[in-house]
Amino acid sequence: MMTAENEYSTKDMYACIALAKEPDPHLTNASLHFHESMGFRKAGVFHNSGYKFDTWYDMIWMEKIIGIHGKNQNGVKFGEYGI
Repeated sequence: MMTAENEYSTKDMYACIALAKEPDPHLTNASLHFHESMGFRKAGVFHNSGYKFDTWYDMIWMEKIIGIHGKNQNGVKFGEYGI
């Protein structure tokens, strides 16, 4: 997926992750730490917007820039790459 910039003209990657605000038997923050280790950074937080296991969770959006944002970019041609 990290090589998608060359193949599909993709410039950014995003992740939406549920965040446990306190120790939780159903959710760890391993996904947050994994994405940080892969070079993603926090882009925003939606507070109490995810509900599962009878608990409200914050949702964190993370982003990773993988390509150059220049002028005259090629567009993604949906269907051409099996997308």
